[in-house]
Parts: sequence; structure tokens; C-alpha cells
Amino acid sequence: MENEFPSKRSKTLSIKFDDFSSITNFDNSSSLTKTKGFYNYSISSGFLKVGHGFCQLALPLTDETAEEQTFELKANQVLGAWPFVWYDSLSKKDKYYVFYLDENKKMFFFNIMSDKMMYETMAQFNEIPNAVHFSINDGSDTMFFSSSADKTVGLNGSGCQVYDQLPQFRSGCWFGPYLFLITTGSNNKLLYSDKTFDLWMETQIKQVPLPSLRGGLTKLVSVGENLYLFREYGITVLSLYSTQSEVASSNIYDSSSYIEPSSIASNGEKIIFLAKDGLFSLEGKNVSKLDIPFFDLIDFASSSFFQGICFDGKYFLACKLKFDDETSSQKNNALLIYDLNNKTIEVLRGFDIQSMMTIKTPSVKKLCATFRGENQNKIGQLCEDGTFFGAPLEKMWISPKSDLGYAKNLKKITQIVAKPQMQCEIEIFSDLDYAKLSITPSNKTIPIKVNVVGRVFQVKISSKDAKSYVPDFELTAKVFL
Repeated sequence: MENEFPSKRSKTLSIKFDDFSSITNFDNSSSLTKTKGFYNYSISSGFLKVGHGFCQLALPLTDETAEEQTFELKANQVLGAWPFVWYDSLSKKDKYYVFYLDENKKMFFFNIMSDKMMYETMAQFNEIPNAVHFSINDGSDTMFFSSSADKTVGLNGSGCQVYDQLPQFRSGCWFGPYLFLITTGSNNKLLYSDKTFDLWMETQIKQVPLPSLRGGLTKLVSVGENLYLFREYGITVLSLYSTQSEVASSNIYDSSSYIEPSSIASNGEKIIFLAKDGLFSLEGKNVSKLDIPFFDLIDFASSSFFQGICFDGKYFLACKLKFDDETSSQKNNALLIYDLNNKTIEVLRGFDIQSMMTIKTPSVKKLCATFRGENQNKIGQLCEDGTFFGAPLEKMWISPKSDLGYAKNLKKITQIVAKPQMQCEIEIFSDLDYAKLSITPSNKTIPIKVNVVGRVFQVKISSKDAKSYVPDFELTAKVFL
């Protein structure tokens, strides 16, 4: 570091951090107050507030009470969980359940709105199955599970049944009066059958002819009056015509990048999906690209573990991000929460999501997840206390590198003025110097002396405080002229 400053003349700068919601991807900016990166903070309000987290799932113990309690699952590890709504013709009411798969790939279930007994089914799998909810034959609601290594199994109020005649599938849904399924395998097919007959009688099965272009078939999504067939590199819309139950197909989107099947999720009339060249929204027959911050940090080498879901007007993507300090072997080391209306983002870190689902009943609405590693034997629900099953998530915010608008001049940051309402650490980096300040809560606005010299600066805020809240604060800097 230089022993003497160029001259005694200087200019004082006041740098006010009063809006953390502005995100930049660029360093060497004249502004030090923008957000270059963050996790486990919420910045949408303009301040740094505690972000979301996950706590143990709590549900009503009876149909008559709104009081919720936590409960234990019958599993050492939960590999997946799926909600199931079954219409009980005797009581003429919907009944709400959750199926879950344990570490031995045995299927269990429990009642969302009633007693929390864990019931074991007769179903056991060789791999984590795909799941779809169908109403078949006499209108019986049934959850079907299938994989390339397992025969298709149906579970409903009558118990467990293996459907030898039903092809192994990776995706399916109703459209009009027909059940559509995408079969498993590299040369998979799109089949459909009339649901008014016994499920998938051989004489009723038809195949939808499709061109071989745009890659294999990956997922079916029914939205409004449209049935969308996602392919590896494109999207096809399907329509029914004539009295002969014919299906017409029309390709509406060609992608230059592989469309990640597990990222596809519907939000009202829109479908959100991810590819290497961006995050996209499909509405009707129009595809538009969404400008999502930190997209360049997504590590597509781990995309087979990605999980996407929509809830409460937001798109949730469990994925792997390329953090500079990453040392763990987590499959999904982050959860991106992208508000589809406000275009704001939140980044959660500190856990590894295995799967996600939404629970929706007349009185309960929750986004839930299962996890690898810590708390792998639980189902968690999204909460707003910034913890992971009670343990505070470590929070971080960092600015871009900035020359403060004086690229060639030596500068010195002399103090911070703040009214700290949290326990946190503020680190100030420069190309020549460094300081780390431990901040404790105070009811008064206090000046904190700093002595960091350099030409380019960067500010980092971190906290392990469960109630962390960072209001606006101000840096004072001298520019030596």
C-alpha cells in the first residue's frame, strides 16, 4: 500500500445503501449499493429482510379443527411425496391424502385433514416412480405410479392394484374424454384411450402419429382447452377432431437447447419451463423468455436433479448454483423463488431438495418439499422465518466491485453510520485493504469508524441471526484529488 496519499486535497462522498432490490451482473460500476449476489435474504422490499425457509409440515388433526400440529412419518428417508384427492361417494366429500416413498421404496400414505396414522400400502418400487392422478371407469379417483423398472400400480380407496395392461409411463393426463400417456424408453410413444371403457383395453388404445423431429417425448400438460406435449427440443399442441377420435398435432415451439422435463410447471394459464438458453413462459401458443437474475449461475451439469413447481404466483426451482465457495456434494444446493408478477427473485441456500409438491384443500394451502441429507426423514413446508427446521440459515449479501466513480483516484472509506437492528458482520474489501466489522443491535444511530484504503471497493454483509433485518445505512468515503 502506498505510504503517502497523492495530495492533501480530498472530496467527501456519502454512499447511502437504501435500496437493495436493484440487481446488477457487472463489476467496476460506479455504484456500490446495487446487489451483485445474495442468499437467504429477501430484497424485494428494498431492505435486507430475513427470507423464506422450511419447517416441519403441520396439518389439522381433524376435519373440524383448524389447529395444526406436526407429526412423524414412518420413514428414515422420504424419497418423494405426492398429494392425492379422492372423492368419497358415500360421504359425498373430497378426501385429501399424501402418498410418500420411504428409503426402501415402499409406498405409505396419510390423511391430510384427519388422523395422522401412517398407512403402508402393498406397493413397492425399484426406482422412484412417476405419478399421475386419474379418474377411471366409474369415476374412481386413482393415483397411478409407474417407472421404466416397475409395472404400473394404481392406489385408491379400494387399495392397491397392478395394471398389467397399462403401459409403463413417464407422464400422463386427461384431455377431453381421453387418457393420454407418454410411455417410457428412448423410443417412447404417445398413446390414448377412452376412459369410459375398462382402463386401457387393448382394442381401445390408439397412438398419436408424430414426426421424429424435436427429440423424444417428455411431458404432457393440460391447460385450459389445450394439451401440450413437451419434447426434448420443442413443444407440440394437440387437439381433438371428428367423431373418429382423431388427434391432430401442431408444433408451436422449437428450442435450440434441451428443455428440462422436471422444470415444467403450470401457473394458471401459463406454463413455465427451463432450458440452457433461458427460463420461458408458454401461454396459448406463444412462448416468451423471462429475464431471471442469476440464470448464468445455474449448473446444468446437475439438471437431472432439478425440480420446478408453481405456487402462489411464484415459480420455485430447486437446482444447483455455481457458488464461489461451494464445497458440498449436494444435488440441488439452492432454491430459486421467482415472482412471476413482480419479477423479483429470492435465493435460498443451506439444504438439498429431493422433491416438491403443493397441498391444496379448502382450508390448507402449502408448498412442501422433501430433502437429501439433514432432515431427510421429514416433509417440510415453506415458511417465512429464515430457518431450516428451526436452525437459522446463514444469510449473505454482496455488492459489485466499484471505483465510486473515480477510477484513477485513491480513496478511503472512513465510517459507517447505521441503526443496526440485527447481529451481522460487514466486510469491506478493496484492491489494497480489508476490514471486518461485527455489528450488534442498537436503538440508536451510531457511527462506526472504518479505515479501508483503495481504488476499487466491495461490501459484503452476512448474518446467522434468525431475526436479521438490515435497514438503510451510509458509508462515508474520501476521494484524494
